[in-house]
Amino acid sequence: METKKCPRCGADLPAAASFCPACMAVLNERKAAPPPKAKKRRWPWLALAVCVCAVTAALLLHGRGAQIGNGTAQADYAGYTVIASFNGNRAGVTKNSEKNVSLPAGSEINTITRVFVLDGDGNIVTDDFRALVASAELTLETLSGSENTVDVQAWGVYDDFPEQAYTGEIHMLGADSTQRVVWTLHMKNGDTLALYQTLYVREQQTITFTAEDTPMATAAELTALVKKIDTELDKNAIIEVYLPAGTYDCGLEIKGHAYNVCGAVNADGTPATVFTGTVAVSTEDPGFVELSNLSLRGSGGVGLDATAAVEMKNCAFEGFDTAVMVHNGAFVHPTDCVFRGNAVAMDFNTVTVHFDSPDFDGNTFDGNGTALLLESLPKGETLLLNGCVFRNNGTDIENRSTRGVDSSGAVFGNGG
Repeated sequence: METKKCPRCGADLPAAASFCPACMAVLNERKAAPPPKAKKRRWPWLALAVCVCAVTAALLLHGRGAQIGNGTAQADYAGYTVIASFNGNRAGVTKNSEKNVSLPAGSEINTITRVFVLDGDGNIVTDDFRALVASAELTLETLSGSENTVDVQAWGVYDDFPEQAYTGEIHMLGADSTQRVVWTLHMKNGDTLALYQTLYVREQQTITFTAEDTPMATAAELTALVKKIDTELDKNAIIEVYLPAGTYDCGLEIKGHAYNVCGAVNADGTPATVFTGTVAVSTEDPGFVELSNLSLRGSGGVGLDATAAVEMKNCAFEGFDTAVMVHNGAFVHPTDCVFRGNAVAMDFNTVTVHFDSPDFDGNTFDGNGTALLLESLPKGETLLLNGCVFRNNGTDIENRSTRGVDSSGAVFGNGG
């Protein structure tokens, strides 16, 4: 048997002995155990905690009274882009943060502000977004000038404008005033969404030119006068031009100013001031154009080419392919006008309008191919043809648009 000696007392011991029975010495060497090492532990709930924090933050932003909006006419909310616009339409929404309106003292006019909502693909949506809204309001804050000459006339959701989430109408008088237009949408989850626009209303100066004080008897003189007006006069001024009787073998281009162009009249009240070329109206701001007592006579082409708002009174159109062409946001409002012998008397072809007056009173459509053609005209107040006379036309009214037409007050017939 294999043996070993006790290192302490020298006694003989079995090789496997772990202590000496003689002196009780411990024969196996003990080593101190190393301190335990801290183990890296993975916390499976850490990702969950991050998610909880994110959800909590989202709830704080959406659902606990968050104020959404950056002081402009556009805000992003819940995957939607919400836009306030003075001029937008279903063919192309434009954010309008400002609008300038110039009016003579004592006059009044309305303007429209709209709220559009786009989804992530840029499509106009309304119902899905409105389902998130508890209530909405349109208010004004006076920044400068008069606070009593601008007010909210009406606002709400209108079936006639299905592409607009909300539509508001603002009434203005001709006096200096700057207003902040505020759309406030109170969401069902407690959030508040705000959109801001600025409306500048300015009282206009009126500058008048007559044949007695300004040369304008010939086409060259009239052209020189219009050039002087366009280049030298205040753009916010209303320009009144009173033309003499006679024929201008030219057209007339109106742009950059609000114009009132008034011709002379014959003894029977018919227009005595004649243009043989196209009258083109392209001014939008600062205001409207009024044409009165003018006779436009053509041999084809277009009589009045309007891309802006025009009111016509006691005007006559004869011999044109299209007597009045209305497009690119324009609207033409005729009263007591005569359309005779044109291929098309009035052609409306626009997807939006910046001015709208439904009363087409007292007009005569005689011997035209088509008297009133509505190719495209957005929904709005029904056009009223009270006192209008339709006779000897190939087609009296052709309405391809969504605008209603009430012809119950008109007279139809051949001859006479």
